[in-house]
Amino acid sequence: ILTGDAARASIAPHILLVSDLPGSLARALAAIENVELAIEPSDNLSAVAAGGYDLVIFDRSAPPLETMARINAPSLWIAPPVGGPFATTEMVVDPKVTRVRAGDPVLAGIDLAGVTFGPTSVFTLAGGDEEIVGSADGPLLYRTKANGQPAMVLTADPEASNLPKRVAFPVLVAN
Repeated sequence: ILTGDAARASIAPHILLVSDLPGSLARALAAIENVELAIEPSDNLSAVAAGGYDLVIFDRSAPPLETMARINAPSLWIAPPVGGPFATTEMVVDPKVTRVRAGDPVLAGIDLAGVTFGPTSVFTLAGGDEEIVGSADGPLLYRTKANGQPAMVLTADPEASNLPKRVAFPVLVAN
């Protein structure tokens, strides 16, 4: 049995990225050492529901509820659509970071100074949700649960912001 660094080096997390336009997110994920990345379009519901992944990332998409019920893995949601699994209200054109959860491990090594976020829906936190980064209008990054599994939601579309052009983006994706 491997222990310590040898054990960590032998385990390659299996990540499924569900995206119709993977772009900078796929590049950031591919840059993470020792990750097995699969990319599927949002309409390939059989691949999304197949399972066997350590993490499922939904990039600007959300599966139907019957597919969602079959996903038994932690998830990351990037700019989930209105009408998806998370409650939203109106749109905000230019949200500004006003709150940051100090010491949160997701933000380790990340400087959000100068990061701009494009238009985003205002997401409503449910009981037990934990805001990590917020604006005056609502959360920009938060922890929640989806289908009973841990989930993280980045409410803004990175492609509509300057985030992918900053060093913070691949570090945030890796964290």
